[in-house]
Amino acid sequence: MVSMPQKYEVFFNRRPVIITSDPDEGKDASLYFRFTGRKELLKILRLFEKYEDIPSLTIFHPNFKDLRKALKSCFRIIKAAGGLVRNRQGDILFILRNGIWDLPKGKLERGETYQEGALREVSEECGIKGLSHAQRLTTTFHVYRLNGKPVLKKTIWFTMEMNGNSDTKPLTIEGITEVRWFAPSGLQEPLSNTYPNIELVLKKAGII
Repeated sequence: MVSMPQKYEVFFNRRPVIITSDPDEGKDASLYFRFTGRKELLKILRLFEKYEDIPSLTIFHPNFKDLRKALKSCFRIIKAAGGLVRNRQGDILFILRNGIWDLPKGKLERGETYQEGALREVSEECGIKGLSHAQRLTTTFHVYRLNGKPVLKKTIWFTMEMNGNSDTKPLTIEGITEVRWFAPSGLQEPLSNTYPNIELVLKKAGII
């Protein structure tokens, strides 16, 4: 039985690194690398991080499991969880964090499951209660620097329902200045000022 090619995207700010087992995936890539070993992988990742004018990077290897393992070994991993929340009217909950529209999310606390962390983060960041039906949706990855060193944040996303009062209160100490419900037909404002990973979450949910 022939296995289907696999891939996922890791974002360096807004630029994607696509790791894939599909040899045709990189035909139109700005930069293409065939994985040969961890040392060479580190070099190409540092090159991509340094030269911000490179729009994207595709990394190929027929054994996706080995490629994914090698990529993760290049970073310290930070585990996080977040929520795609809808109220009874079907509106979607967004937060404005540091001037950019986002979905509520955050790092896991010690001993938490991803689901527990997602529910806690949404409740804390948005000041809401009455969340239910947290169902796993998708996983996103992005790289950023923490104390001068690159880290890979793995965020598992959950869909949730808000059954109580839709009143919100932003957690301002986290840089959140606004929490707002948007109708699915009125997402032009947040989509014009958000992260690629958030678009992936919305696409996975069939919203855009």
